[in-house]
Amino acid sequence: MHLIVVAEGAKIWIEKFINDLSAMWLYPKERDEKVQLAVREVKLLDLVFPESCKDQVLAALGLENPEDNKEIKRFHTVISWLRRFLKLKPVKCNVPPSHEIYKPFVRVIPVGIKEDSYVKGLEQL
Repeated sequence: MHLIVVAEGAKIWIEKFINDLSAMWLYPKERDEKVQLAVREVKLLDLVFPESCKDQVLAALGLENPEDNKEIKRFHTVISWLRRFLKLKPVKCNVPPSHEIYKPFVRVIPVGIKEDSYVKGLEQL
């Protein structure tokens, strides 16, 4: 079975939580042996940077437009839902990769982008 959950908190505590989950042993009734809980991460990252650095960040991530990548297209429904839920605009990735971050076995899918908004001088999340 697969149970999908969302965990929110400071990075250090999330990592400890995931580490503890990964160390969990289960005792299924249909087996005489114990099995270890498998934890697969799917993370939604909120990258915060100055607007003037947008091209730098996109180039470092080596993002592709979802419309240009067949493998990413299959996530279109989830991406659209997340974009609406988080009030984001589509990411236009027309920047060639440059100083791309090493990411073996990691797929980075652009969900959306939004400009900073302020109320009484305080940034709104």
